[in-house]
Amino acid sequence: MTDSSSLSNLLPTTSLGMSRFLNVIGVTHSRSWSGITEAQLSTATTTLSQVQAHLLPILSPLGGQVSILVGHSLESDLKALRICHPLCIDTALIYHHPRGRPLKPGLAWLTKKWCHREIQTRGDGGHDPEEDARACVDLLRLKVQNGAGFGEFKADYESIFERMKRASGRGGPGSVRSAVVDHGNPTVMHGAKANTVVGCASDEEVLEGLSQTVSAHEFTFGRFMGLADVLGCRLHCLSCRMDLADGPIGLCRDNTEVHD
Repeated sequence: MTDSSSLSNLLPTTSLGMSRFLNVIGVTHSRSWSGITEAQLSTATTTLSQVQAHLLPILSPLGGQVSILVGHSLESDLKALRICHPLCIDTALIYHHPRGRPLKPGLAWLTKKWCHREIQTRGDGGHDPEEDARACVDLLRLKVQNGAGFGEFKADYESIFERMKRASGRGGPGSVRSAVVDHGNPTVMHGAKANTVVGCASDEEVLEGLSQTVSAHEFTFGRFMGLADVLGCRLHCLSCRMDLADGPIGLCRDNTEVHD
């Protein structure tokens, strides 16, 4: 990764003069994302090939150094421009989504969390491309200043079970024991760091598992999914129509498939 002194040489995607090419023939304006209005496109005269001819010498000047392209979800921009570029830094990849991979964090969320400012607040007015570009460079600058682990899921979030393992109870470090008793196979997700994990197929098994683990653990988590069904407290996955475990981890009922 480059050092902070060379950040001035980086090219944010939306500062490459793309705002000068609002009137591109055959382009859908998608105002909510681009900030470009239908009126701005109504007198389109610039072709895609002309835009490419303007950008390519900036990205890869003949006889000069190849520029580093900085942006957020760059594959979308490059596909729209129908070009490839060998040196890219994508803030959707170098920062983590709070729920981990393979989910990607949104630029507005990243900017609010790490840069402590709001962007993309124009509502129906769409995004400001310069604002988005500056946010990407600021996020990269923070990454360079704070190290490769900055903004990654593991660096900023810790399972409650991991935290309890590090805690010092009456018996000293490591004496706070935890257990998870849940439907399916909780080992693959939320119970992965617990001292004891009990997979169950029914609420009856959950109750039995709790009765066997509570006395030996300082913290025990159990979930009665059958009771949740009766009370109408279940969510459903719209894509596969399976029941979802009610909670932040977004698991199907068998706890094997992750949903956004």
